[in-house]
Amino acid sequence: IVRDVLLEKAAPVDTEEVPLQDCAGRVLAREILAQSDIPPFDRSPYDGYAFRAEDTAQASEEQPVTLRITDYIAAGDVPHCPVTAGTAAHLMTGAPVPEGADAVLPFEKTRFTEETVTISEPQKSGSNIVYAGEDVQKGQLLCPAGIRIDAGLAGTLAGQRILRPLVYRKPVVAILSTGTELLEEDEA
Repeated sequence: IVRDVLLEKAAPVDTEEVPLQDCAGRVLAREILAQSDIPPFDRSPYDGYAFRAEDTAQASEEQPVTLRITDYIAAGDVPHCPVTAGTAAHLMTGAPVPEGADAVLPFEKTRFTEETVTISEPQKSGSNIVYAGEDVQKGQLLCPAGIRIDAGLAGTLAGQRILRPLVYRKPVVAILSTGTELLEEDEA
């Protein structure tokens, strides 16, 4: 009965926007929808080479296909030129797949020099590409209101550039002890 009486008197706490770095353990006050696709572009899941799959259609151990490397793309870079027939781009994990390329092959499945990459088996269009929006699509519900912010959710919010989420204020709680049976700590 006492709990019911207390709950009748309780009201939700106010909300506030708090810098993301100070949100650990705080509770979201509203649902969060994705502001953008993740990834925002087609990207490579491996360190390797991006190329046109059709260029490898006849590749085999006996007759491998050698492509000329025309670009180097690190994660965070943008492609400098499109991939065209007979060419490939050297790219790192997370790097954008350049225009014209429709397949990626990891380094360890190729033979390569600084100028060329050799492929010994046909590759399919779309292989080893993480497409834009494959992880999260713009407008998708990322998390409902009422969820506690942990490291994973903080990373998700940062990835969406939500740097000051709306959270519930921390409640102020006091405990008041009363009664004549209470004594000071130095009293017997």
